[in-house]
Amino acid sequence: EACFPLFPLASPLHPHLIVSVFVRCVGCFDVGCWIFWSTTPGMELFAWPMLLLLLSSLPQARGTEAVTLCAVHPQILKLTFTPQHIVHGAYVPYVYQPGDTILAPPANHFGDDGDSRWIVRGGTVLGPWLWDPVSQANLTREFDTVSGPALDTAWSDAATSYAVASPTDPAYASAIVPASTARRTMVKDRGYDGTQAAPGGTGSGLNPRWVGVPEHQVFLYLATALQPGHNYSVALVNVPAELTAALAPPLAPLVYGPASRTDALHVNQVGFLPAAAKRAYLSTWAGSGGGVSYSGVNLTFEVVPVSAAGPDGPAVGSGTAALRLAASATSEDSFGRNFQAADVYELDMDAMALPIGTYRVCMEFGCSPSFAVGPAVLQLPLQVLSRAFYFQRHGVALDSDFHGFSYQRPPTLVNYNPPPQQTTFDSAGDLAPAPGLVPTRQLNLSLPETLNIDLPGQTPGFAPLMEGATQQPCDVNATGGWMDAGDWDTRAQHLHAAYQLALLVDLFPALTAPLHLELSAAETANGIPDQLDNALWVVDYFARLQRADGGVGGGLETTGHPRFGERSWANSHVWKCYAPDVYSTLSFAAVAAQTARLLQGLRQQPGSRLAAAG
Repeated sequence: EACFPLFPLASPLHPHLIVSVFVRCVGCFDVGCWIFWSTTPGMELFAWPMLLLLLSSLPQARGTEAVTLCAVHPQILKLTFTPQHIVHGAYVPYVYQPGDTILAPPANHFGDDGDSRWIVRGGTVLGPWLWDPVSQANLTREFDTVSGPALDTAWSDAATSYAVASPTDPAYASAIVPASTARRTMVKDRGYDGTQAAPGGTGSGLNPRWVGVPEHQVFLYLATALQPGHNYSVALVNVPAELTAALAPPLAPLVYGPASRTDALHVNQVGFLPAAAKRAYLSTWAGSGGGVSYSGVNLTFEVVPVSAAGPDGPAVGSGTAALRLAASATSEDSFGRNFQAADVYELDMDAMALPIGTYRVCMEFGCSPSFAVGPAVLQLPLQVLSRAFYFQRHGVALDSDFHGFSYQRPPTLVNYNPPPQQTTFDSAGDLAPAPGLVPTRQLNLSLPETLNIDLPGQTPGFAPLMEGATQQPCDVNATGGWMDAGDWDTRAQHLHAAYQLALLVDLFPALTAPLHLELSAAETANGIPDQLDNALWVVDYFARLQRADGGVGGGLETTGHPRFGERSWANSHVWKCYAPDVYSTLSFAAVAAQTARLLQGLRQQPGSRLAAAG
């Protein structure tokens, strides 16, 4: 999408920090403000569902073109170049060839990718060694590759690389070269490209390199203002040979005015409740050109209804954009920073009393994305976020027919032995020794004792998990809970997320009752609100971890982050079951009491069981 700061839930004053905001906030369950910032432990579970919502809520791209065009100011055109994309590697069977070896780190080395096992053939690393415990077959994951040529920024930054013309505006009857240009570049996608150190060295000596694919936004500053209603074309001049195919076909002409989209107008694309404050914002940061000034520009805006059957209807209201935050302001936070780095104008729509419907905000140089006004605008994002918790469940096989996903995973996690250092293969191409399944081990340490409780001043690490391990299998049923952050450790901090979900049911029954999250068939028919079923999945898990004396352990953890390419459910690190502790026990007691009260209100039998457990 060429329009950069178009985001559904973030503060309009912080568009370029949208991803970091989503990674750190706990969720969209404060329906009054929609952003609920917290450092509550365990709330990272909300981050990925929210990021998925962000990506799914952004406006659809205008096409698959490698370059797109819009106006952001009467004298500034913006071109967005995306000639490259990442081709992500697939999981493929690994077929042994004589001479292949597996390179592994020293026995005392553990961590992230440097802890992986790598298939080496003729001195070249093919990929990580992986094992599928279901088929008991060897796999590898292909490295990611970059497709398409890199943009020649020396060419794209030159004003002479562009010619602006118009068949209807006499000022542009002859093609005009822009007065100057500016560029803003950001990472659009990234992957592992397999560029790494030679085999050997510290650890395994191998750490795949992150490679990013950039998006380049080039701003063309014009000496003569564009005129509403006229068509303008931008020709690319002296395109480097390697870019010719990627940047074809020619750019479609731009109709300057409300008939076109502009990247300069930002609006909440989730929508607005009828009685809520309604704002849009005008701002543009041009990278090397700094913040765009709208001083002297016509700041009148109109709100127009969107018609699915034809052209937009007549304006239902108008106003004048007012400066909300100057680029020079340093009052945005206590550190004296201005995250927007440009003037931000506010477009206040409250006086228009917009009826239920879909609208755009339009100014002289273009319109915003569409947004809805209605009583149910919060239902879709709440549905998306809430349903994401189902797909975070540990111990559930995804049903592609029921959930719309073709991806399948086993219903329980599998823990297996990785090959030792410098593993070789036998004549049949099998590992020697062969990998084997490993039971979950009991820790003689609790969650706080391993420093994995996220308290101030603590530095979590995996060393205590290795030092505190026993050879005894876990003495409780440790199946269930949620995946934490792509791996299946299920720590007691997740009880905070369960509490938030149950609190939402308690405080806003009218908002949560209509939710149909398409959970399991049993949950769909149990008469319990789906959002409460979401919370109970974790509460029931920790109820199974409860010992006879009432103590509750902190869940499961492994001795390291997943090795490169490992699936969440198939992990070659050893799983450890925490010993009981006060923090986990009290957290469980609080959430068990909360959910028991809600269940008893629904006259559900599990309420008495949870009340007794708490």
